[in-house]
Amino acid sequence: MVSHAARALTRVSLTLTRVPARRLLEKYRPEIPCFNDDVQGTGCVTLAAIMAGLQLLKQRLSDLRMVIFGAGTAGVGIADQVRDAIAAERGIGKEEAAKQIWCVSLLNVYSAN
Repeated sequence: MVSHAARALTRVSLTLTRVPARRLLEKYRPEIPCFNDDVQGTGCVTLAAIMAGLQLLKQRLSDLRMVIFGAGTAGVGIADQVRDAIAAERGIGKEEAAKQIWCVSLLNVYSAN
């Protein structure tokens, strides 16, 4: 037997999956602790891998120019994490740091043919 609370939670979960994750994070982050694995989880794991590679190469984030193929939730989450890390490392604003990163989607890729 499923409780009323479990059914209500399932309805809320299903409803939230239809709302863009980024919009939910921006709305509720100031009020309650929240974490979206697709946005923040993918971003921080990817940033950790990038930083480990750069450390082996003895390079810095400020040396990095990045193109992210896939401008969906996860791709933009990666861009956000990398942008924030670049801004912190260089002591610059997020807008300036974002100039090192380009996000493209399938609709924005053109062939020379």
